[in-house]
Amino acid sequence: MSTILIIIIELEELIIACGIEEKDGEIAQRMVNVALSCVQYRPPSRPLMSDVVKMLEGSVEVPKPLNPFQQFMDGNFPAHTTDTGGSSVVVTDSSIVVHATT
Repeated sequence: MSTILIIIIELEELIIACGIEEKDGEIAQRMVNVALSCVQYRPPSRPLMSDVVKMLEGSVEVPKPLNPFQQFMDGNFPAHTTDTGGSSVVVTDSSIVVHATT
């Protein structure tokens, strides 16, 4: 069973447990799907804020969200470089390498 399907099943159970009325369940589902789209690991995979507003309003279809944590579940830790002003930090496979620059 896919992680997204598990999240959806758990969301439906949470909606019932919280007493959210059936008519509001669709809105809650939309909000969770938009939130999952917004927390994608890679920034280019995240929607623009203008699109987020349209998705929440219901004027734009919410795409099926990908699992934002899939790379961690697969054991893939993509390289990520951060510029810290005088040095750069590279994170790969849970290793951290700091390169000092002058």
